[in-house]
Amino acid sequence: MPRHLSIILTAGAALLSSASAGYSQEDETPAHPGFGLGAYVVWNDLSGNDFQRSSAGWGGEVTGRYTWMSGLQLVAGAHYNVNSVDDLDDDIGLLMLFLDARYVFRMFNSPRVGPFLGGRAAYVKATLGDLSAPGISLGGVAGVLWEFMPNKAVEFSGYFGGIWVNKQLIPNLPNDTDDDNGSLGTLQLGIVWSV
Repeated sequence: MPRHLSIILTAGAALLSSASAGYSQEDETPAHPGFGLGAYVVWNDLSGNDFQRSSAGWGGEVTGRYTWMSGLQLVAGAHYNVNSVDDLDDDIGLLMLFLDARYVFRMFNSPRVGPFLGGRAAYVKATLGDLSAPGISLGGVAGVLWEFMPNKAVEFSGYFGGIWVNKQLIPNLPNDTDDDNGSLGTLQLGIVWSV
C-alpha cells in the first residue's frame, strides 16, 4: 500500500474514532432524554382567503423541549415572522406561541439521525400597523434531527396547519371573499442543544 494512502486512512480512522468518542451505545436517537433548547431561522407562507395577497416571509424561532426515553417529545416555542401584503404599506407580523407533541423514530443504521412526526396547537397574534387580532393555529409537524456533535443537532422541519384570526379586528386585510379561513406553512432550520 502506498505510504501516503496509509497515512490518509490512518488519519481518517482517527477522526472517526474521536468523533464517535462522545457517543454512548445507549444513545439510539439524536433526541437525548432530558431537556433541550433550540434556535431556528424560519421561512413561512400565509395563504387562504384571509391572506390572499400576502407574500412569503422570514422570521425566527426559539424552543425548549423535554424528551422521554421512549422517544416522545414535548416542545414549547415561540416564533415571529413578517409578511408583506400587496397594495399595503404595512406588513403582517405574526407571533406564534406553540406546543408540539412529537415522536422521534429510531433509525436502525444510525443513532445520529432521527426523523420525527407530531402535532401542534398554537396561539397566534396577527398585527397590521396599529391593529392586531388573536387567533389559533392547529396542524402537523414533521422533520429530521442530525447530530453532528455530541448533544448538538441540526433540525430541519416543516409545519402546515390551519390558522384562524379574528379578521374583524383587522378590516384592512385585502381579500376577495367573506370566507374566514387561512393556512400557514413554515420551514425551519436550526440547532438543538441537549442540556
